[in-house]
Order: sequence, then C-alpha cells, then structure tokens
Amino acid sequence: MKKKLLQSYPARLFGLWLAVVLGFGSIMKKQKLLIVHLVLSLMLLGNSQVFSADVRDISPITDKILMIHFNDGHVDYTGIGEPNVRNFTMYHSVLNTTNADNKSNYTIKSLDDVNFGSAGKSPLNIGRKSKMVHVGNMFEASVPDYLRSHHVFIELPHALVPGRTYTVVLNNLASSSNEWTFKYEPINLRSETIHVNQVGFRPNAKKYAYLSQNMGSFNAGLHQNGGLNLSDYNNTSFRVVNATTGAIVYTGNITLQKGKTSPDSQNGSHFGPNRNFTNADVWQCDFSSFSTPGYYKIVVDRMGSSYPFEIKDDVYRDAYYTAMRSLFFQRAGIHKEISEHNNLLYPASHVNNKMYFRDAGRGEYPEPTDLSKEITGVWGWYFDAGDWDGILNYHAKVPALLLLVYDMNPEKFRDGDVGNRWKRNEGDAWINEGSNGIPDILDEAKWLIDFMKRARERLQASGLGSGGVPSYVGVDAGAMDGKSSWTDTRKLNINRQDAGVTAMHAGLSGWLSACLVKAGRPQSEVDYYKNEAISAYTWAKNNGASGGDLQFGAAGLYRATGTSSYQSDYINAYNVGNWEYWAGPDWDQLAACLYVIIPNGHPNLNTSHRTTVRNSIKSGADNFWVNDGMTRGFRATHIAGGQANFLGIFGTPRTLMQAVTHFVSNDTKYLDATQFAADY
Repeated sequence: MKKKLLQSYPARLFGLWLAVVLGFGSIMKKQKLLIVHLVLSLMLLGNSQVFSADVRDISPITDKILMIHFNDGHVDYTGIGEPNVRNFTMYHSVLNTTNADNKSNYTIKSLDDVNFGSAGKSPLNIGRKSKMVHVGNMFEASVPDYLRSHHVFIELPHALVPGRTYTVVLNNLASSSNEWTFKYEPINLRSETIHVNQVGFRPNAKKYAYLSQNMGSFNAGLHQNGGLNLSDYNNTSFRVVNATTGAIVYTGNITLQKGKTSPDSQNGSHFGPNRNFTNADVWQCDFSSFSTPGYYKIVVDRMGSSYPFEIKDDVYRDAYYTAMRSLFFQRAGIHKEISEHNNLLYPASHVNNKMYFRDAGRGEYPEPTDLSKEITGVWGWYFDAGDWDGILNYHAKVPALLLLVYDMNPEKFRDGDVGNRWKRNEGDAWINEGSNGIPDILDEAKWLIDFMKRARERLQASGLGSGGVPSYVGVDAGAMDGKSSWTDTRKLNINRQDAGVTAMHAGLSGWLSACLVKAGRPQSEVDYYKNEAISAYTWAKNNGASGGDLQFGAAGLYRATGTSSYQSDYINAYNVGNWEYWAGPDWDQLAACLYVIIPNGHPNLNTSHRTTVRNSIKSGADNFWVNDGMTRGFRATHIAGGQANFLGIFGTPRTLMQAVTHFVSNDTKYLDATQFAADY
C-alpha cells in the first residue's frame, strides 16, 4: 500500500468520508462500510512512514548473486492544461535503506535444492546502489524532493542450480510482497549483467554483447569497490538463441574486453576511478560472424539472458522513423496528424498570437518595448527544449545534418518513409509529405529553411529588415503556467536580422537545391532554392558575415553552383580548430563536412584543398573519437573527454566525424565506430 500525500490527511480524507457516507447512494452497504473503514484507517495513519518500498523484480546477476530491485514510488506529473509543479502528486513509500543493507533481512530457500532447503540460508555479502528516478514536489514539505530506485545485490552461499525453484524471503522490507519465488532458468531469466543493443544489428556488422555490473557499495571477496568480478567466467559459453523458438543458433566463449583498473579514456576524461567509466570489468560476447536475420537474445551459462534484439538489413528503420517523428512534433504553428493514435489531431500552436519586432541580436531576449512594430505571416519554426521559441543559429543545424545524411546516402531515403501530414489552419486540406514526390528526410530539412525564407521576407516587407534572417523568434522561457502551446496567448517576439544566421540559411538553401537534384526534382524547384541561396549569401557577405557562418554559406553555394568565387570564399575563410565537440558540431565543422563530400568532377573543384580538409577530419575522428573509443570497455566511440556528465556525455552519440570519414575513405573502421556509439 502506498501513501498519496499533498495536503494533510485529516482535511482531505474527512471530505472523502462525508462523500462516502452521504453521496454514494449506489454503493452497497457493506462496500460503504469497507470504504469508511479504509478512510478512517488512513486518517489515523496520517503522514507517518509505516510502509516500505515496492519490490519490482528479483533477477540473477550471476548464479551466485541476485539483484533485488526496490522502488520508492512514482509521481503523477502536471498534465496538459494544468498548473505547474505544485500540482504534482507523489505516491511514495520510501525504502528503509538501513534495513535493506542488513543481510540478515534476506533468506533464500528451496524445496528442491538441498543446499538451501526449506529453512533457507542467509546471504554471505550484500551491497546496494540507488539513484533518483522521479523528481518530487519541492514546494510541499510533507513529501520527499525525489524518489529513488534501489538495487540490492546479495551474494549467495551456494550457486543456483538450473531448473530448481527458489524463494527469496524479505523481512518486511517491502509493502508489495514479502516473498518472491522464481525458477532459475538462464534462458528465461534476464540478467542485468548482459548488455546488448536492443535495436539490433545489420547482418554484416560487428556484433558484441557485454557482461559488466557495478554493484554500488558491494565490497567483499572477489567483488571489490562495487565491481563485479567475472574472472571465473573466462571462456564460459554464451549462446545466441532464437527468442521465439528457443533454438540455439550460435555458440561462443566470453573474453575479457577491459579490466576495471584500466582507463577508458586517455584524453582527459575524469569519469570513474582510474578513468574507468563503470569501475567494473567488461567481458564480451563476440558473435560478429553470425549473420542470419531473425529475432534473438544472448544467453550466458551460469548467468541469464539479455533483452531480445533483431538482425536484419534495415534494422535501424524504426529508430529512424521515431527520430523523424520526434522532429515533426517539434514543429511550431501547424496542426499535426498523430497517425500512431488513430490519426488524432495535434492542435496548432500560436495561430492567432501577435508577433512584435525587438531590436535585439543573437543571444539577446529582452521584451519588446515598441508594440507598434507588429509583424504578420511568420510561423513554422522548431520549438526549443520544451520552450516555445526558435533559436535559429542552433536549430539550423537540424537541416544541415539531415542534408548531410541524405547527400551521402540518397538511395536509402524515399518518399513515404515517414508520411507526416499537417495543415496550417483547421479548415485547410491536409498536406501529405508522404506522397509529394520528395524524400521525407528532405521534407524535414526543408521545414526550417522555408521558415527562414519566410521570416526574412516578412521582416523586409514590414520595413524592419533589408534581406536578412532573424536570429530568434517565439516566446522566451517556455510554457505559460497551465497552458499548452496551442492555448498560450502571450505575444511572440522576433529579433532583428543577423548576418551570420543569414549565411547559414544561404548554405542550407544551396545544399538543399543540390540534394533536390539528386532526388530528381523539377529544375524550377531546384532553382527556387538556389536563387534564394544566392540572394541570402550576397546580403550576408555584404553585412559582415564571417568565421564558420561564412564558411558554411560559401560551401553551400559552391555545392549548388560550382562557381569558383564561392569556393574561394570558403578556402579563404577556412579555419577549423578542435574537431572534438559536445552536443552538436560548430558551423565550421559542418562546412568542412559539406565540402569534403563534394564528388569528383564538380566544376572548379580544388581537389588539393579537399584532400587537406579530408585529412583534417580523419585526424580529428582518429584522435578524438575512434582510437581511444575502440579500446573502451563498451567501445563507446562518442564521448567528449572534458564534458560534464550532466550534459549528456554518455547518452549523446557524437558520430559526425566518423560517419563522414567512412564516406570519403570507405574504411570500415569508421563505420564500426559509428555503430558502436549507437550500440552504447
């Protein structure tokens, strides 16, 4: 049983008691009495912490260590149209960690394994790791600021025997259950020790599963400082098993990939003892030679099994679709069709909101002081990180990366891959991007490019611009309290034109025109974006665009036109320093990637400079990502050495240099490195 605590129980529950007694006429008498008894009991309990956490599951780490997963509760967060975090509802019954860390509170017994017997045995050793999983309501003193998930590791006095049944008895540690019974069958029990890409692998790809576990405070015997020691598993068999039929399709032996005292990074990373990311040994299951398409899982003797995964040619198709749909739902100002939910309508945001000019530059967000400068007809940017605004010098990297992916592999992308449908106004006909003859990835790339063109034209038509693209549009600082994007009535802002952002727009428009040629689109459509690129670039250069912004604009125009003057502008401005990047590449890096994939035979191509830039990118890929990353325990080839953990160092795949280097060199090392980042 869990407690729901937002206000004091006497006031809330007395009201519920009155409702039960006086208002629920359709409830039978015995049911009324039961509810009244329950309510009165809760009133007597008040806010006291008498219950403990729920047990979520018990699973094998190995055949001698079990992991018991406790959970403190959950939070019902603010819903659509509801006020802010003061309306969070927390359901919680927090684990007593002192009791949970006491090994005498656990008993393992078995009716068919004499080593444990009906009386049971206590664990030899115990450890725990806990982490925050839900942020609570920090405005209410009666509830915790956060709830945690706890993983308790108990070392058994004897190994589990496959096929035997065991019961773990908890000494009132959990409110949900005091006993947990399971049959130890490694093929059917998932082990948290076994890690594998749950999306899957292409048939000809390198394929690894990894065995590793950090057990927090566990510090006894072989397993020191939390690190699971698997030295006695050396050359133990693993099996690739058909997840549907259970048939064994491949067998191999595990080998050590990285010891916990060996550094995972040589380039200044400060994560973990000894610069080791997990502080635990990492062993591997190499099944790269197995290529038969199907649905599988990894099973390790004396341990358990992995999550299932697929092997197939287009194994990343669903991941691509999901990523593209997420971009679609960041679009502002349109009604969107939610095809995944019976074609529901996602309402348009800010359709009738008024927009006002403010004389502010890149990175400046003051409120507009002159409300006489209203601008109409500007809509269709991308929302930013839960906010309703568009920061164009950052967001323009979205179409840049989409164009890069398409330009390198146009044969992989088709019209109808995603099939987004939208309309500007409710009474309009649907625009179906899945049947317009343009590959859907280019439809998404066009989205922000079209917006930037629209914004610069509306600024100019309003007499507040001379041909440049603004640096910012929207509403600062996110959602209005209790309002969704389509009910937020605040005024919108648009900043003044920016030479650098306009150069970015020029490069994007030129690059798009070249990609439309590859897609077989009509010349009129190609020229539409090419002419937009020329016009925007001319304005940007005349108004002081420089650095990476100018490099990108010039590279895009050269890609579109083959005109040597644009190439000269790029070469003259070329200056790329550090190829290591954090959440996203800089514009000089994007310009270099654009330039180096330009094919042989392009008019006026300076192949010598292209070789120089290719070598620079390759060096960056090797030094910052590939060489170091390939030797890490989990082959994480995407980690920036100096980035802080909370900024997403482990979860953000930085694969630009690797992918581009593979494209221009056809060296599979870089393709493997890109895949390993995704695997991690």
